[in-house]
Amino acid sequence: MHNRLEIEQSILGAIIYYNGYSQVAHVLSANNFSSKNEGFNRNKEIFETVVGMYPNRPIDFISIAHEVRIKYPNDPDIMQTLHNVGHKVGGTANISYWAFILLQIDISDKFRDQLATWRSKREKDLDYVEAGALKEIIENIIPGTDIFELIEDSNRYFKHLDMQEELTLSLKFYQQLVQKIKSVKTMNSIQVALGYILKISEASPQVRYECEAFAKAIAIMVSSNNTRPNYTEAANLISN
Repeated sequence: MHNRLEIEQSILGAIIYYNGYSQVAHVLSANNFSSKNEGFNRNKEIFETVVGMYPNRPIDFISIAHEVRIKYPNDPDIMQTLHNVGHKVGGTANISYWAFILLQIDISDKFRDQLATWRSKREKDLDYVEAGALKEIIENIIPGTDIFELIEDSNRYFKHLDMQEELTLSLKFYQQLVQKIKSVKTMNSIQVALGYILKISEASPQVRYECEAFAKAIAIMVSSNNTRPNYTEAANLISN
């Protein structure tokens, strides 16, 4: 079973010390990280700070430390978290992989919390059969379960018991997940396409570096719907 806190700290460490933000920007948002209110360190607040700084300011320990001191002047946990993440990373080689793992863990946790909310509501309304079904779903969740499989299994329960409210919201949740995966694939396809172009060219290392940075920036804009429709259409053609 993966340790969520360690994964978050490894990703933040790769961002802060190895300039890895562009590799995870299209996968993760601040809401995918835990915060102090949830019993963890201030990982969410740090990632949120990085998002606000990119791309106009450098992403490094000194710059982030300066920014969080301004945003959270009375919070010593911020600086402690920054120091802690430095011990959890050795580079950016696997940062994309762990970003996907964290995304799955976070979505699974949020869906499980939603199941618990639905169960409480059903118990309050004295819908004991439906509440029992939700309890069974929650108890059968195994750490590491594929999120698509979890939602599909839940939907089968909802359809069988005619739990329309839960089914409608669960299907919406599923569609949002599909859209997220599509945007991630678009980003990866753009990077791969550029990689092939650079391999067959005779560009200098500096040109290659600048092209890669440019492609990542374009992909981030596409995946976050911050481009004109014709650019988004072109990106989708690349990813198909």
